[in-house]
Amino acid sequence: MTERLRMELALLLPDLPGDQDACMQRLTDILGAEPGVTEAHIVPPEGATPGQLCLHFDPAQLSLAEVRRAALAAGARISARFGHVSVAVRMIGAEDAARRLVEELRAVPGVLTASINLPAQQAFVEFDRELTSLERIQEAVGRLPGVTVPNAGANADRGAEVPPWYRRHRELVWSLLSGVLLLAAYSGARWGGLPGAAVRVLYGGAYLFGGFDLVRHTVAAARRGRFAFDIDLLMLLAAPVQRCSVNGPKAHFCSLFSLAHALEHYALGRARNAIRALAELAPRRAVVLRGPNNTRSPWRRWSPATWS
Repeated sequence: MTERLRMELALLLPDLPGDQDACMQRLTDILGAEPGVTEAHIVPPEGATPGQLCLHFDPAQLSLAEVRRAALAAGARISARFGHVSVAVRMIGAEDAARRLVEELRAVPGVLTASINLPAQQAFVEFDRELTSLERIQEAVGRLPGVTVPNAGANADRGAEVPPWYRRHRELVWSLLSGVLLLAAYSGARWGGLPGAAVRVLYGGAYLFGGFDLVRHTVAAARRGRFAFDIDLLMLLAAPVQRCSVNGPKAHFCSLFSLAHALEHYALGRARNAIRALAELAPRRAVVLRGPNNTRSPWRRWSPATWS
């Protein structure tokens, strides 16, 4: 006959970022191999009840206290070795940039998983503390062009210095310059009587301003050995073959694509700012009423079961 012990996951793995983390599988694997433990599995959260670890054990081989100590020890070993960090990043403009950052993070020795929340500008990383560190992860983030890591700290995202206007809107400025040169070339050729050489120079300038950002990302990725066949590369390869004998279609192509790219970045920035402003409204501390006593503490310390 077996007995059963249930323990909250928050007690065993206090830094657990979610209910589907790999550390839960590690925990059940370690405890399931303990002599006397017949089964170890996770009970998912339901309503106000948080997620729990359920252990089935043979009381003839292990006492309840021994099972509890084994579970706490296993959780402590996992927490000591495997870390979870949310890195605040800035200037991630599009899905391609997010994918490049994920690839850069996963290439760091010791990083097990990595993902990006693009609107919130957060990188979520699980790593092995024996093989890497938070500093190396932040360095990997900072190596990407156009991506910066705010200063570490509890309020890093709020206290970080806001980049200059040009740095935040550089791609939009280049795309607008490309559009201005494109309009000047077209108008000069059609109505202004500009010589052909001047028109070609204007079209060439529009082509360069429109395609510079694509070339910059592609070259940077190739230099790091992270070459990827993405939409930026497709546009870069498609532009030169647009009626190769005429500069106008090439410039139109690059100018319109760079403007679409810049507007995408702008829309994501607006969404990010809206999410950040909404987060500012969240209370930092909560008051829990328990009979005649009130307890005030940061709300993150409380599990859903506390509010029942």
